[in-house]
Amino acid sequence: GGAVLLVAVVDVGLLGGALLRTLSRAVSPEAEARFARHEAGHFLTALLLGCAVEAVEASPMSALANRRLRGSPGVVVHAAALDAAAEGRGAPAADVDAASIVLMGGIAAEALA
Repeated sequence: GGAVLLVAVVDVGLLGGALLRTLSRAVSPEAEARFARHEAGHFLTALLLGCAVEAVEASPMSALANRRLRGSPGVVVHAAALDAAAEGRGAPAADVDAASIVLMGGIAAEALA
């Protein structure tokens, strides 16, 4: 009871939940496959739309060491529209479309399974 709670608090507080994600993916091959499809959807749509892919990492533990990923596994894409939004300025419609497609690419890939 108490030891499990302590490990969970330390995992979330210090490791950003990487330990729990690693364990859950090891126990559930379906979750691992869904995660891989989801991230592949982001990666492929970014590649096809000409957005720069800056980082890709599937391992939660390895993602902890990658500053670009901020401790979470996945894909980091440079999208001009997202930069513009973060800076409080507008973006061309084509950039907004590309960023939207890349963001939706993960769930679309999951739906194709």
